[in-house]
Formats: sequence, structure tokens, C-alpha cells
Amino acid sequence: MMAAAKNKQSFKLKLKKQDQVEVIAGKSKGEVGPILRIDAVRGRVYVEGINMQMRHSKPRRAGEQGGIIPIEGPIHISNVLLLCRNCNRGVRTRVQLVQKGVKNRICAKCGETIS
Repeated sequence: MMAAAKNKQSFKLKLKKQDQVEVIAGKSKGEVGPILRIDAVRGRVYVEGINMQMRHSKPRRAGEQGGIIPIEGPIHISNVLLLCRNCNRGVRTRVQLVQKGVKNRICAKCGETIS
């Protein structure tokens, strides 16, 4: 019997790599950092220095040292907000059409353009 194929639908993203975001839920609530990687299929983001997990590594070659390496774990995309420099906090965003094909993200609170 064949297993049903998983639906590979991805989330609609309003964030990009290197965006400064604030974590709004979980053990890292209130922390700020840039996005390192985005997993659109699972709806997760990897933020620098947040949700650190330990990975154990074996030495691969002679003379190399094994050990415990901290790496960033995923956070659900609903638990982060884009950081507005004017408001100095995570905010919801709106999209403003500047000209045909060019869109800007703007802060929903103060109206400032977010790069």
C-alpha cells in the first residue's frame, strides 16, 4: 500500500533573508536578530543567536577534534515580526505599490518604509 504524498504547499512570506526580526513568542521572546535562512515549505525561519541547539560532532579525520557545536534551530514564522527602526520594535507591515512592479514594505504603525 502506498502512503499518500505530503502536500508541499509553502507559506506566503513577508520576510526575507537578512531582515532584522523580533521574536514575539517562546523562550527567546523579545530578542532581536537577522534571519539566516527561511524554510518556506515548513513555515520556519532561522534567526542568528536565537533558539540555539547543541549538535554533537565526531572527528572526521585524524587529528581533528570532535565536540558539541551550538547551531540555530528553527522558529515558526508566526512567532517573529519585522523590526521597525523608527518604532524600535517588531511591527506588522503593509505593502505599498511605488510603481509598476516595485513594492515597498511599510510599518503599519508609523508608516516608515522598511528596507
